[in-house]
Amino acid sequence: MNGSLRMESQMSGGAENQNLQHLINAARAVTDGGLKKGVNAELYKELGDLAKYLNEMFRTLQSAESDMREASAQIPLGRDQLSDVTQFTEQAAHRILEYAEKAIEKQRSLTPSIELLKAMTASGSMDPVKTREHLDRISSLLNDNKKILVDIVFALEFQDLTAQRLRKIETAMQEAQSRILRLIITFGIKVGGNAVPVDKQEAMLTELSESSKTERLEQGLVDDILKEFGF
Repeated sequence: MNGSLRMESQMSGGAENQNLQHLINAARAVTDGGLKKGVNAELYKELGDLAKYLNEMFRTLQSAESDMREASAQIPLGRDQLSDVTQFTEQAAHRILEYAEKAIEKQRSLTPSIELLKAMTASGSMDPVKTREHLDRISSLLNDNKKILVDIVFALEFQDLTAQRLRKIETAMQEAQSRILRLIITFGIKVGGNAVPVDKQEAMLTELSESSKTERLEQGLVDDILKEFGF
């Protein structure tokens, strides 16, 4: 992600903890009915930050589309990212199968010429003209297969670009998930109106912050947070 949102997601643990208690106190005040202007401002800011992040996420996806367009016009572009990736993957798979079938057919075509050359060699009656014709044919078929293999390599490279696109989507969605979970913990209110103890909120926020630094959020942690708040 770019700009302030990326910087915010990579803040040090110390900077995060400085604002942690204030946010929890704000949520506690809401639970206790203390709807003060300052409290509302803090919670509203958290919601605003989430809204800005989601906006940046969609900007990133649009940027990914631009990068993919430059890499290859064959990669489908559209608003529905995952659907497009699936469609392109299927198309690339069909192309690879077609290339492989062509290569196998070319390989089979080599057999007659090779067998004739073997027979002429065994009989000791090598005809220079026919030998040259068969060798030229073999050379041509091998050259065709080389081109087919290059086409297969290019198709596999496009598959790698598809994987990059999926990773960008996955990263953006994980960051959104982390922010939403943080917001739920910050409010500190279970479904039904019961409040979660402040020390438990602090522990969950710290654990969520640590897990957010890894490649994937720990699924067990996500499940525990949602269960704790009645979701």
